[in-house]
Amino acid sequence: MEKQRLKAQLSSLRVPLFSVPWPEQCSNKAEVIEARMMKWADEHNLLVTNEYRNRVIRTRYGLLAARCYPNAGDELLQVIADYLVWFFLIDDLFVDRVEVATDETIRNLTAMVDVLDLNVAGSPPVFGEPAWLDVCQRLRRLLQAETFERFAQGMRLWATTAALQILNHLRPTSVGIREYQTIRRHTSGMNPCTSLADAANKGSVQACEFYDADVQTLVRQTNNIVCWANDIQSLRIEIH
Repeated sequence: MEKQRLKAQLSSLRVPLFSVPWPEQCSNKAEVIEARMMKWADEHNLLVTNEYRNRVIRTRYGLLAARCYPNAGDELLQVIADYLVWFFLIDDLFVDRVEVATDETIRNLTAMVDVLDLNVAGSPPVFGEPAWLDVCQRLRRLLQAETFERFAQGMRLWATTAALQILNHLRPTSVGIREYQTIRRHTSGMNPCTSLADAANKGSVQACEFYDADVQTLVRQTNNIVCWANDIQSLRIEIH
């Protein structure tokens, strides 16, 4: 009954069309970035099964990085691609696939925050932690301190709201729409990705401009568009 109700609701959705008149761009290093990203993921043992390997090959996170950050320098573009493949895999394993909350659930997420706060991996590290440390250390070297902290804050909020998302998933009924929007705003991963656009475009958005109320409203609206587009697509897959 619940599944049929969801299908009926889904069929009634009318997805808005957004038109952004910016020219399409893609870094001409996309294929090289993709190949190096796969090698990096293998070196850090991130591709735990053939299913995950095939999924990464099909999704092409290196190309995604090249499309989203076409003006980034080669070194920064590479670390962004490595970050994206790491992020999608970790989010899937540590958040989306959690059916029972355990001590390991908490440790997996706090380890990600500790890497940002302490710049070291735990002993022994959790899955993906050495790869995350590598990404963060490379970004620290390439980014200005302010830009890295914007990125880091986005990831800290991802880890903490991911715990709220897991808690919500384990409840018999979902939270209300406002609570869901709060959780989704930060578990989407858009905020850290948005923060990298400044450096990728070789700009330098100062704090007084970045934290301006109108700019932050634009950031939230961008986040919201991506979140709802992703949720609508995911729902079609999950209820069939």
